[in-house]
Amino acid sequence: MRRLYEAERWSLRQVAAHLGVSHSTVRWLLLEQKVAMLRPRLWVAPDAPPAPLQVALERAAIAFTADRGWHMVQAPPAWFLDLLTEID
Repeated sequence: MRRLYEAERWSLRQVAAHLGVSHSTVRWLLLEQKVAMLRPRLWVAPDAPPAPLQVALERAAIAFTADRGWHMVQAPPAWFLDLLTEID
C-alpha cells in the first residue's frame, strides 16, 4: 500500500479501490505509518462550448470550424462579398 501511494503516486482512492477498502481507511493506515500525504491533484474541467449564435434566417450561412463543427453563422453583407470578388 505504501509503495503504491509513494512510489507509484496512486491517489488514496486508487489505492483503496485496489485493496477493496475505503479511501479514509487507506489514509488512516498511511498516517499510522507516518507517510507524508501527497498534495491533492487538481483536475481542470474543459471550458463549456461557446453559446450558439442567434442568426437571422435571411442572413444565415453554414460554416465549419474545428472547435464547433458545422454551425450557423451570420453571412457577411453583400457589399463585402462583392469586394471579395473584385480582389480575385
